[in-house]
Amino acid sequence: MPTDRDLRVNQKVMVEILAGPQAGKYSTHFIEEAKDGLVIAAPLVQGTALTPGIGALLRLDYTGDAAAYSFESEILRLQAGVTAMWVVARPDTIQRMQRRTHVRLEISLPILYTILARPDDPSPELSAQKNMSVYRGRTKDLSGGGSMIVLDQKLDSGTLVDLEVQLKPRETINLMGEIVRVIRTEDKGTYTDYWTGVRFLDIDDHQMDTIISFIFEEQRRLRRRGLI
Repeated sequence: MPTDRDLRVNQKVMVEILAGPQAGKYSTHFIEEAKDGLVIAAPLVQGTALTPGIGALLRLDYTGDAAAYSFESEILRLQAGVTAMWVVARPDTIQRMQRRTHVRLEISLPILYTILARPDDPSPELSAQKNMSVYRGRTKDLSGGGSMIVLDQKLDSGTLVDLEVQLKPRETINLMGEIVRVIRTEDKGTYTDYWTGVRFLDIDDHQMDTIISFIFEEQRRLRRRGLI
């Protein structure tokens, strides 16, 4: 009998490539079990399937009904076709995670942000006072621990930002975050946006509850529509 930690067909999976030029987190889904491993759809960036290569090390996160789970794996083989696929090794162990922090929802929400301090600022306090410009962007995903946001400017890892995320037309949440990684996207040979990973800092229980409640509400809405 299937358990909560068993992957289901079409279940959303967040896969992280741990090293190499394509390192980063990407959303995809589970397809089926193969004789030699687990089959997932190859993540797409600007419509192109990622091909990190045989032996690439991965971390896969997914959410069951009762908890969130994570395991490490590697790519055994790549399969071309109408849907490009990866066959990854079955995990030796699956780790159960605290659901509140790790549940992640792929969603586009408008954001406003200001730059509080850059990693090379000699005086972060003076930098924050001088740079009060407000910039716009959008989320690519959201969790209780952080977000991938889409920006039209590059922010170096270590940059501190103040974020205002619009969860609903009349509901926003303000958060402080640290840039932890940046991926420059490309479309038909032309660089476009910067996918920017943000880790939330000093998040309190009220902010966490607000984010998680919003995510669960959106997941219920998507399930009713048969989209997840």
